[in-house]
Amino acid sequence: MRCSIGIAPNRYLAKVGTQLQKPDGLVVLRADDLPQRLFSLKLRDLPGVGANIERRIQTAGITNLPSLFALNPHQMREIWGSVWGEKLWYLLRGMELPEEITARRSVGHSHVMAPELRDPIMAKDVARRLTLKAASRLRRMEYYAGAMAFSARLENNARVHNEERFYRAQDNKTFLDLLNRLWTQALKQSRGVRIRKVSVTLSDLVAATDLQADLFANLPDVGLAARGKSEKLSRAMDKINHRFGRDSILIGMTPSLGKSFSGSKIAFTRIPDVDEFLE
Repeated sequence: MRCSIGIAPNRYLAKVGTQLQKPDGLVVLRADDLPQRLFSLKLRDLPGVGANIERRIQTAGITNLPSLFALNPHQMREIWGSVWGEKLWYLLRGMELPEEITARRSVGHSHVMAPELRDPIMAKDVARRLTLKAASRLRRMEYYAGAMAFSARLENNARVHNEERFYRAQDNKTFLDLLNRLWTQALKQSRGVRIRKVSVTLSDLVAATDLQADLFANLPDVGLAARGKSEKLSRAMDKINHRFGRDSILIGMTPSLGKSFSGSKIAFTRIPDVDEFLE
């Protein structure tokens, strides 16, 4: 298996360095190499520059890296329409910016389906697997969620969406029951069009250490005792999957089916925890 490695003054430029020599390169970018060493790259070679941002850059009259480097921080911020443009000005010059400490707001996963998975019946299995994965991460991080959202991108590029708030939960059964409701309501809008991408997000997170004590032993339409048993069962499933491998045990589908679309991927914006590859 080949890979490209970049070494640079900051993480962003290290990622850029991997673009300079592929498919099997080792590139070292020193401060003295900047910015001339980057001038051979295209705008789209910069991490975070997709089709939409590239159009905005070109609309501003910028067509290559030398002209991008001629801008000042304020101009970069104006083109990007956010503070990220200004931060990028500094990152491209080798400066290391302090990482912002943010509170976790949500846990979620999405998946772009292969053609054979785009029928709604198969797509729902994908959504169920994403729900189980998000729930497992939630428990590992010791959070409870109070809202869940489901969305799907259809083959005609339309988007259907639904969400629901609920009493805090972290067990598989609660989330799968919610998914069934959200799916049914959202898919009424699809008019039978095949599904290209599904996304599941758990939000309104509360750390387990910050939970308020319950005033009542039970609540209408919640069933705290039953939910407590479901949490124990969910954690038992987590232990089995961590010990014997991802998808050793699932709900509502065979392990062989889940393995075809349940793996974790490493994105530039977020590096998964090691445990996530077992969930």
